Amino acid sequence: KKLVVVGKVYQLGGMIHNVPYADEVVKVSVDTVYDGDTRVPIPTPEIEYVREAMNTFIGWPTNLVKPIFDVSKMIFLVVPLN
Repeated sequence: KKLVVVGKVYQLGGMIHNVPYADEVVKVSVDTVYDGDTRVPIPTPEIEYVREAMNTFIGWPTNLVKPIFDVSKMIFLVVPLN
């Protein structure tokens, strides 16, 4: 696993862009992209690569989200599937 993006995690389950997600998926906003050519683990018609996820919300599996610093501000390291 490697660092591909840093972002904020908002909630478990629920809806993202009117699409329901399971409890093992979190709503993530991407703040910084480190490897823009990495495919997102849950692609949408608009977002296939992490570089396309800036300034929007995307679903990300909880097992690929790792806290890295300042947990009080909900800043997390997000890693890809491969």
